[in-house]
Amino acid sequence: MSDSAENPKAGCHPPYGFFGSVYSRARKLRRPEPMKKRLPILLGVLLVTGACAQATGFSRASLVDNGNSLMIYRSSGSGALAPKFPDQSGFDDPEISSDHRYIGWLVMQSGLGASYSQPTGLVVEGVHGHTHQFAGSYGMVYGWCFAAISNAVTFTYSLPHGRTPQSFDMRDIRSGRVLQHFELTAAQLDHVVGDAAPRELPQWARCAWINVRSHT
Repeated sequence: MSDSAENPKAGCHPPYGFFGSVYSRARKLRRPEPMKKRLPILLGVLLVTGACAQATGFSRASLVDNGNSLMIYRSSGSGALAPKFPDQSGFDDPEISSDHRYIGWLVMQSGLGASYSQPTGLVVEGVHGHTHQFAGSYGMVYGWCFAAISNAVTFTYSLPHGRTPQSFDMRDIRSGRVLQHFELTAAQLDHVVGDAAPRELPQWARCAWINVRSHT
């Protein structure tokens, strides 16, 4: 289980040219300008800094109370609890995208016929607070990762018991569109030795396979 995700380089960097021109102009002022002239400059600064604060990147995330809650931190230093569904029992496997614009986690649910919580889906949240939900066409979501292209996620799902195939999806975060799909049959899985990925498994799906193996 991954207890935390961390990305120390996250940050919000306003356009230098805009602020440079504002500050240069302010230094050159010999006397106060009329409010009509100063107001557009002040409004511009407020709009850019406000948008920057809202879009501050994710820096780290930590599971709290044995995964009952998830604390999300931004590069500004602020922290907040991740949203939780009414029927959700906990969180698992939080990860941050390489560009710091997204954070994701597995949704754990109990009372599904097992004595333990099971991962029923994946939630991804963007810097502006919008959440996106993903689930397989059957079974549980056992592993996931951000794809090499940061606007997509890859996850793997299968049935919790019995001899079952294992499917892999790559989905666009915003639209949920399936970008790639692959399935390992039960017969192919019978030949898996240890944690090694089957040779048939495409490269884009291997990070999800590795994450499953690292948490079992």
